[in-house]
Amino acid sequence: MRNERKPWKSVRSLWLTRVGFLMIAFLLWALMELGQERFESRISVPVKLVQTPDDRLIVNPPEWVRVLSKAEGLYAFQERFREQSELELPFDAFESDGRNRYYLTSERFNRLASSIIPSSVSWSLVGDTLWLETSSLTSRLVPVVANLDLQFENPYYAFGDPVLKPDSIFIFGKDEILDTLSAFRLQRYRQTSVNALITYYSSLEMPDGLTSPTDVVQVEQDVRPFTEKNIEIRLFSNHPEGLWEPNPRQVNVICRVPMEYYSQLSDVDFRAEVRPVEGGSAVAPVLLTKVPSYVEIIDWSPHYVDLIQTQR
Repeated sequence: MRNERKPWKSVRSLWLTRVGFLMIAFLLWALMELGQERFESRISVPVKLVQTPDDRLIVNPPEWVRVLSKAEGLYAFQERFREQSELELPFDAFESDGRNRYYLTSERFNRLASSIIPSSVSWSLVGDTLWLETSSLTSRLVPVVANLDLQFENPYYAFGDPVLKPDSIFIFGKDEILDTLSAFRLQRYRQTSVNALITYYSSLEMPDGLTSPTDVVQVEQDVRPFTEKNIEIRLFSNHPEGLWEPNPRQVNVICRVPMEYYSQLSDVDFRAEVRPVEGGSAVAPVLLTKVPSYVEIIDWSPHYVDLIQTQR
């Protein structure tokens, strides 16, 4: 027997269909209205100050700024909850107030922010202006010192002093800090099993309150195979009137020398002196006052000699 559709069920289905269409139409209308409406929200944006001049110290540079974000519809919702990208603020975008304060207008900030926000979103600074407190710095030319910790394979050794490029740098800071700085020592560089030329680049890490336009220093250390050589050197007294003479008058020097320089190295390339004390015979230290740059002194003997007073 065939089931007949009851009239009241057909009417209910018709009304449910109509209500469904009305709800969909209302939802579409609401989304269209929402898309045309602009919403405001306050967000925090990470910032980084770049291209700062070396002669200016930024006091407490900003890391975050408060921004009033304006966006339409779903963009406003997304803007409120998305992770914000870091915004770089070049120092030359700020204007000076004629003293030590610099400010960034909301208009300039919005132009800078256009590179990291969608076109449907606009930003403006809360408070309309971002201020920077600065102080002036002085500069000083400071020599750079290498800090090498090298372990050589036999028979290699360091040939001459390290060559630094540049060998001195300008450092900006306050006078009371610069007065305590006689040289800038690089970070320690360590290497084992050294048997060839060493070349490396050292990044400069400035202490707090100091800046430098130089970021990296190149360091080169020449390395050569060596051999040992014993040389007898005449010992001089540097007394201006020649009243004291050393005993003995020679000193034996043991040194490392590159193999290619072994045959040409002689006693005339060195100078050894004693510095007498006033009054009678005395014992004085032996000082090597002239040594070729390619030579490394291992030891010398004697380290101390007697001084004998001579007749006037």
